[in-house]
Amino acid sequence: MKRANNNGFILLYVVMILSLIGLAMVLLSYSSKIMAFESSTAYLEASSRNLTLSGLAWANHNMGRVSQAGDNGIQLDISDLKIPRSSCDLNILKADKLNIEIEVIVSCVRGRRQLDRSTKFSL
Repeated sequence: MKRANNNGFILLYVVMILSLIGLAMVLLSYSSKIMAFESSTAYLEASSRNLTLSGLAWANHNMGRVSQAGDNGIQLDISDLKIPRSSCDLNILKADKLNIEIEVIVSCVRGRRQLDRSTKFSL
């Protein structure tokens, strides 16, 4: 009779250990989801920053063409940056001989998340 009680204790011990392992797996998977979200956010922010700076550098380099352009926006070819599903557009807000105001509009997508930003610069 004593032997049957030991078997019940071992079975209860194994069930408790399995439930603790399951709880640890849930906690680890939750933290990995948070890390994946933060990684995606950092990627989108870095891509947006790179696209904005690329648009600003293009505008500085081509200031003569920018000042002569009409109200049309300029869409930059960003294929060399290798940022999938993204775009960088420049809008000329004001073009004088002394001052040029542009708006850099960037859009980046990763998975189901999208980041759109618009920044104005004066050159």
